[in-house]
Amino acid sequence: MNSVKFSVVIPAHNEEEVIARAIDSVLSNGYVNKEIIISNDGSTDKTENIVKGYIKKKRNIKLVNHPTGTSAAAARNRGAKKATGEILVFLDADTYMNDEFFDSIMEMHTSSVDAYMTMNRPYRGNFVSKALAGLVGPSIKRNLKDGSIYDLENCEIAGAMFFCISRKAFDKINGFNENTFYYEDNLFAKKFYEAGFKSKLVKQAKQYFELPTSFSEFFRQCKWIGKGINTMVDKKCRVKYSLYWLVKFGFILSPLLFVGNMVMFTKALIFTLVVVYITLLWRNKNPFLSLFTLPFLYVKIILVTINMVRFLVLPSRRS
Repeated sequence: MNSVKFSVVIPAHNEEEVIARAIDSVLSNGYVNKEIIISNDGSTDKTENIVKGYIKKKRNIKLVNHPTGTSAAAARNRGAKKATGEILVFLDADTYMNDEFFDSIMEMHTSSVDAYMTMNRPYRGNFVSKALAGLVGPSIKRNLKDGSIYDLENCEIAGAMFFCISRKAFDKINGFNENTFYYEDNLFAKKFYEAGFKSKLVKQAKQYFELPTSFSEFFRQCKWIGKGINTMVDKKCRVKYSLYWLVKFGFILSPLLFVGNMVMFTKALIFTLVVVYITLLWRNKNPFLSLFTLPFLYVKIILVTINMVRFLVLPSRRS
């Protein structure tokens, strides 16, 4: 069961508060044949020192330093170059895995697929992250059959994205696109399936990711999303995501068309609020959470769209 070697690549930029949790979650797995590669992307805090502390105790941890911060895509690619495993697992520094992660994948392991879709769930901390969890909703994978195979034709059923890939496939598609910001995972999966590779769903392998826990983090995330859309190298994807946010932006602001008529304005406002609430309720199946999340969704749509347009008009500020 331990014949296949896993290389866990963790990009890190000023992650002193969470990097230990990510590393511990990998080490706590009983699977032996694994290594951890921390791709330190120009951190100026104690991230490097924390990792060096682990290296003194564990021989299967490597540290790859980059003097200046680049991007998550670049950090992942550089970390992957130092990997020696047959299967690469990309774990963000603010993410952690469950104890059965590797064993669950090995139970499903087959040479006919080159990636494994895992269950990715948000970690709910304070009231901000709990509200934002309502935007994510339950995983669409939970109702899918464990062990299902996905390719270019049906990958969207499971959400397409994955973070566990064979070294062979990773090299074939030339890793992550370093010119794409925030949406590099989406385009990474797109290249994978377009190259003819297949993935398998492993529902017992789970990763837990953090959502913003403060309003400043939430606003920054909205900025990243808007910025990232304009960095997509695939024009069809760029147009698709742009229209997606523009349509939602136009819908929630449509009551302003009747601002001179208070009766029509009120009716239009109530209509849009009800429609948005119903979509959240359909997603969460939780009336209170959906109501709690509603204002966050409005703010997110407005901020993402504004930033998307801003970075389109001011391309010099994309970096």
